[in-house]
Amino acid sequence: MGAGPRAAGPEGLRLPWLGEAVSPDGTRTIALDPDVRPVLYSIGGTEVTPVRGLGPGDQPIGWSDDGRGILFYRPDAPAATVFRLDVASGRTGVVRELLPSSPDGMLGVYRILATPDGTSFAYNYLRQSNDLYLGEGF
Repeated sequence: MGAGPRAAGPEGLRLPWLGEAVSPDGTRTIALDPDVRPVLYSIGGTEVTPVRGLGPGDQPIGWSDDGRGILFYRPDAPAATVFRLDVASGRTGVVRELLPSSPDGMLGVYRILATPDGTSFAYNYLRQSNDLYLGEGF
């Protein structure tokens, strides 16, 4: 019989809940440490490296198709913006700002998915709508 299952990375890390965590070449993974900071590690390795340019709360959603960048967004930001982080340099650039056709009542973006080439996106958000009625004779 073959060897039993083994961990793909160090304990205490979790994969982001959206997108592709494994790089296109299958050698690296982006994960979240116990403090919810994005980190990188080699598949089967033990060394965990913080991702320069990403902080707690930044939500990774996948790798760029060339494997040199990470697509992410900031859920608490006022606008739904997808960014691309160059892993080598730590530089960040805007890929796309996503706005619904009618942003009235938009409370925030909760999930964004992107294709690896960064040209197509799917996202959802909450919208609050209220009706105000005037009553007389109370």
